Amino acid sequence: RRLVTRQNVPYRRIVRAYHMGDRLCADYAECDILSDVLSNGRSSRLYRNVLAKGDLVSAIDASITANHDAGILKIQASLLPGVDFDKVEAAIDSEIEQMLDDVTIDEIKKCINKYESNALFSNLTIEERASNMAQCCILGDVNMINTEIDKYQAVTCRSFVESAQKLLRTSNCSTLYYDIN
Repeated sequence: RRLVTRQNVPYRRIVRAYHMGDRLCADYAECDILSDVLSNGRSSRLYRNVLAKGDLVSAIDASITANHDAGILKIQASLLPGVDFDKVEAAIDSEIEQMLDDVTIDEIKKCINKYESNALFSNLTIEERASNMAQCCILGDVNMINTEIDKYQAVTCRSFVESAQKLLRTSNCSTLYYDIN
């Protein structure tokens, strides 16, 4: 599924949406870690191997949007002037294939540690903890505030790659191309 839209936009952009489950789906932690491996920080794969090369995009990001309802893993890139959409897509595809072939447990653990740190710091005050507990209650499991970190720590290279292969299929992707009018 692809759509090209020509608008009065400041730059050309690709947005890919891979359809995923909600926050309670079995591989939510793997999907979250996947977005981090791809684009969380300067050591992430898309940053190092697409953005930092300096000749394709001015920005690139991957994130997830799932919570109560099914969500998406979104990969979006802002193209530099004169760069063809196909070149950027080929670079993204190449990086995804490379990640599926050679992701390491250290790379995954680094993302898990960042998640764990953020999760612990998001519960420092009584107000933050109450808000997080309310979110878990809305999802149907108030104890999730105590168990969600365990789900992240249980992620292995095998579970990560299996979830990534299932999620990042071409048949599971919708792509939007923003082009300058």
